[in-house]
Amino acid sequence: MTIYVATSTPVGERPYRRRGPLPVEHMVIAVHEELGPEERVNAAAVVSLAAGARMSGVRGLDLPDTGPWAHAGTLRSRVAVLPTSQAGLVALRAAAVRGELGICECPGYGDPARAVRRTHARDPQYAALAVFGRRESLEGVLRALTASGSAPPPSAPPVT
Repeated sequence: MTIYVATSTPVGERPYRRRGPLPVEHMVIAVHEELGPEERVNAAAVVSLAAGARMSGVRGLDLPDTGPWAHAGTLRSRVAVLPTSQAGLVALRAAAVRGELGICECPGYGDPARAVRRTHARDPQYAALAVFGRRESLEGVLRALTASGSAPPPSAPPVT
């Protein structure tokens, strides 16, 4: 199994970059549909961890159980994980940039550091993307991509 390395990608010069982490209401992870099950899980986990490092306000309150234990903060919202094509991943990333959403990407290369240095930004290959930000921005991006047939697939669950 390939262990993918996530890279946090600047989304241009946006005001939230100067203020600190992007406030997050929702996140969607899109994973390349041709990866094997283990690679999909790995790619989704890697981008979610990288995205979590860039987000503010995601961690919920610690939840006490009926015994003496408290469970570390639970996420405030569910995270949809959607399978999509390579073209869908590229379209999702481009739409997220236009929608001023945060992005963490997981390149789909055997040696990401070397391959990324040799790859033009207009010709990427992704294993997964985490796209996050304000609910209305994220929903707008997903609606537009679904309508265009780019990504995610129409059968994808709604952002919740």
